[in-house]
Amino acid sequence: MVKHPKYLAMDDARQDVIPIAFKEFCSDDYKLNRNDPYISKNSEDRPIGPRPRPTFEVVNKENKRIAIFYPNGYSECFDKSFWGFFDKIVQRIEEAANSALEEYERRI
Repeated sequence: MVKHPKYLAMDDARQDVIPIAFKEFCSDDYKLNRNDPYISKNSEDRPIGPRPRPTFEVVNKENKRIAIFYPNGYSECFDKSFWGFFDKIVQRIEEAANSALEEYERRI
């Protein structure tokens, strides 16, 4: 099943702003890894449905995963010491998604 265009616009906005919000709020103690999905070049092997999107994983200096962000709006924090940064990033991501939704609704 394909997502409604307004949700695709929100996902696009989240995907774009996740790295920006990470840079805005995090120190050099953390690194953001973008994990792109594997997409087969063979059209018969491609899944039907929403387009595959990357995930964004935050790791600390020991390369331990401490948080993950998805463009669909889901996110999870695995380390209490990162919670302050995490809240700010999530808030910034959702502001971008809501702005994209408002822009989409203005256009229709």
